[in-house]
Amino acid sequence: MFLHNKGDGLKRFVFMLAVFCTSIGLLHAQTAEQMDAILDTSEVTYAMAAFVVLPAAGLLSEDSTPDAAFTEALARSYLPANAEAAGIIRLGELSFLIMRAFDMKSGLLYALFPGPRYAYREMAYRKLIQGRNDPALTVSGERLLRIIGRVLDHHDLDRSHSRGYP
Repeated sequence: MFLHNKGDGLKRFVFMLAVFCTSIGLLHAQTAEQMDAILDTSEVTYAMAAFVVLPAAGLLSEDSTPDAAFTEALARSYLPANAEAAGIIRLGELSFLIMRAFDMKSGLLYALFPGPRYAYREMAYRKLIQGRNDPALTVSGERLLRIIGRVLDHHDLDRSHSRGYP
């Protein structure tokens, strides 16, 4: 693709703008400043991840805060019991949060042993997680928004198929 030239700031800006616009349509509550802060984050916290995922899944109102989203995700057991709002989320834990929040159908292993490892494997299999993969990796804000964009596209496609649309 044309984004391999890392020296071209305009192409990177256009790409980031496209990711931002795709994600912002379903993330009404987040202000531009909050979204910019998430995009600029090299390691997403549990609170940030919940703040993006839960409203996108329709589980929180549009005026939620990162702390409220974290508390809700913890109460629903979408995050590890010992998670702290400021703690750094791993790709496997993010996968589990997304699978639970969006109530995604799963394969046999996740159905038998629901948890971060098999949630990660399920999302990688569905190509919702792309690029360098390891469930122990930290997640940047940019990657979080790309994953959420793919999940929302996948989720919308599943809903339209269940309604009988081609």
